[in-house]
Amino acid sequence: MPAAPTPTGLDVDERCSCELGSLAGIEEHLHRRSYRPGQVLWAEGQAANRLVILDQGRIKAVTVAADGRSTLLYVFSPGSVFGLLPFVDGQPYPATAIAVEEVCTREVSYSALRSALQRDPSVAMGLLAVLGRRLREAMARVEASHRHGSWTRVAAALLLLKPRNETLPLILDIPRPRYTFAADLGLTPESLSRGLTRLVNAGVLHRLDAARVQVLDLEALERLAAGERPHDVGSDRHPER
Repeated sequence: MPAAPTPTGLDVDERCSCELGSLAGIEEHLHRRSYRPGQVLWAEGQAANRLVILDQGRIKAVTVAADGRSTLLYVFSPGSVFGLLPFVDGQPYPATAIAVEEVCTREVSYSALRSALQRDPSVAMGLLAVLGRRLREAMARVEASHRHGSWTRVAAALLLLKPRNETLPLILDIPRPRYTFAADLGLTPESLSRGLTRLVNAGVLHRLDAARVQVLDLEALERLAAGERPHDVGSDRHPER
């Protein structure tokens, strides 16, 4: 899909400004792109060449193990900036980036970004801050996926789906197809369904329909994502795969 140059003077999303610290010298290099649901922006191991600012929609980052199991590392929401790690270390993309829904982005090539950094080194501090936060969140997500039951993986994934700075009342759309979302969490569709049901029974969620849930207790969801067990769960007798 061809990229169209971003018009001069385009307003920069406030959250992007906060993440990058300074966009001086970058705006003129930004190009607009759009992606369809399920479209891959880049694949894990692919040579890296650009930084992405997400303006609309959500993009998930997943890794795939040798046995074929995938792990959801992050779900980027509007205002996110990503594609930083390869820019810093010169290595290929560490994860596959996939559009969850209709997505609009602004993108800058690494070569243009390097030129901008040479003109304004202060941009680097914002980039490093974003990179550090992404790495910490990804490591916590992977650790939780291996240490806890299905409810913890589901709770953590739902928090990733939450738009930044949004509070209650909060309605979340479960990504479709559901079996793909379950696989991203290292679960079967049945385990995903059980995890959602447990969170509903615990009073954390209210199921609106097959594709949407309402968060009733955001603080409880955050505690569960950190590994706390819902009061009604009991022993987790079912296998997670």
